[in-house]
Amino acid sequence: MLTLSPTAGAVGEAPGCTFSRGELGVALQWQPIAGWPVVRRDGAWLASPDLGATSYLDTQAPAQASYSVRYWNDAEVSVDIDCVEADAGAGGPTCSAVRDGSVVTIRWDVQAGSNVVRRDGRWLATPPAGAASFTDTAAPPGADYAIRVWTTAGSTDIACDLTGDQVATCTLEWIGADAVLSWNDLGGRHVVRLDGEWVATPGAGSSQATISRASRNGVYDIRTWYSGGAFEDRVCTSIDTQRVIHISIDGLRSDHVTAALTPNLVALIGEGASTLNARTDYDVTKTLPNHASQLTGRYVLEPWGHQVADNQDLGMTVHEEAGFYVSSVFDVVHDNGGLTAMYAGKDKFDVIERSYNAFNGAVDRIGANDGRNKIDVYDRNDPAALVAPMLDLVAASPSTEFVFFHIRYPDSAGHASGWATPAYREAVRDADALVGQIIDGLDAAGLASSTNIIVTSDHGGPDNGLFHDDPTDIDTYTVPFIVWGPAVRPGADLYDLNRDHRVDPGTARPDHLGAQPIRTTEVANLVTSLLDLPPVPGSVVGRVVSLQVG
Repeated sequence: MLTLSPTAGAVGEAPGCTFSRGELGVALQWQPIAGWPVVRRDGAWLASPDLGATSYLDTQAPAQASYSVRYWNDAEVSVDIDCVEADAGAGGPTCSAVRDGSVVTIRWDVQAGSNVVRRDGRWLATPPAGAASFTDTAAPPGADYAIRVWTTAGSTDIACDLTGDQVATCTLEWIGADAVLSWNDLGGRHVVRLDGEWVATPGAGSSQATISRASRNGVYDIRTWYSGGAFEDRVCTSIDTQRVIHISIDGLRSDHVTAALTPNLVALIGEGASTLNARTDYDVTKTLPNHASQLTGRYVLEPWGHQVADNQDLGMTVHEEAGFYVSSVFDVVHDNGGLTAMYAGKDKFDVIERSYNAFNGAVDRIGANDGRNKIDVYDRNDPAALVAPMLDLVAASPSTEFVFFHIRYPDSAGHASGWATPAYREAVRDADALVGQIIDGLDAAGLASSTNIIVTSDHGGPDNGLFHDDPTDIDTYTVPFIVWGPAVRPGADLYDLNRDHRVDPGTARPDHLGAQPIRTTEVANLVTSLLDLPPVPGSVVGRVVSLQVG
């Protein structure tokens, strides 16, 4: 802001002053600075507006004149602000109104006479003489504004161009047994209703309400009462999961999920349900076997397991390894009409693609025949190069319901330099950055509110050594499990949400018998549960009771 100084000149950015000619005279508007304003015309005194004034109307303006505003401070030092004529083609006095929630700020070219603010054709306020703005702090949606100028000759209305959000909305999200209603506050008093009957009265200015143990039958809406007895009803539309993106960060140890290394994962933890004490398969802590478990809901070596114990592509299919057809989450989503995709950073994932392609996938026996190719899109490349095409697919194809996205960076660094090295930590940062890019991309496309994100790892790695072959090493078998998105309880611990069916193992390594910890094998049937689809045929983990996230 321009400030006055005892010496010549001014410090800071110079304020502006404009004037425009209308039927009622010349209207001046300027940015105020410290001191007392004096309006000057053709270099001579014209008027002394009140302290803090920002406008003046010259009702006796000659055909040609120049204007300035002179500010005097306590030291009787002055600064002149020259006024520039506004666009002569503007067509007379104007008024604009900008809405921000329930607040509408109105600005107009001040006119001679009494300036009255009108809303929806009725008097709203009479600002002080010379005022050029007014704020309506309780603006109902859809309101129209105008400035009525009264003079001895009668009145003239100046319509205000209104911009900003004025559409009343409400969404309904189910978090466990609770209904969470969210709406944009456009003023008034809100009442939550179910099938037209009162349920709750949130506080003034509120934009969210949680109804505990809410009924899932019926229609929720928000009735908003405004001054004068007017009201508006808005139905709360349910937020449903339309897609699930499963991000597997290869080789990520749980103890490296920190605010310093993984700010995006930490943000997902705060906004979603998670545990950093999940488990890999009991017998095998290798990449391909554990990913096969995540995608099929089966253990590796049990009699009902998928039997993919090798960590390389042997040119076979999962079904050949097992001796029978092994259904996957890709089967369930695809056969129920959804589009699926897999983006991988290692060539060993060709085994998964081969197992569920048009030659080796099972016949679709559910509803319309969607074909045997269970993975509609498969792309293998550096993970950084896969983010954009994955986001493009999701944005362009609304039927995309399940995406598997593999990030290899931590595993590659661990094998090269170890799991307790600067290089590994840098790789973890890089992986987290890709997660952030995915979330930002979904948000930019308007898809974040209808997308569930699952983040897991296939294994960690030891403090010493370059390999993760030892399934008894705690840093290898302890991995993160994070779920984010619709119907997920923010900030929740997954073990707390599943205490009747899963047991936190502490530092132990439970086998596949007895009480079970949360394992990454849960992914397959968590995906089907979030998409309201049946469990994966032949799966073991989460088939009867899938992981609860709300």
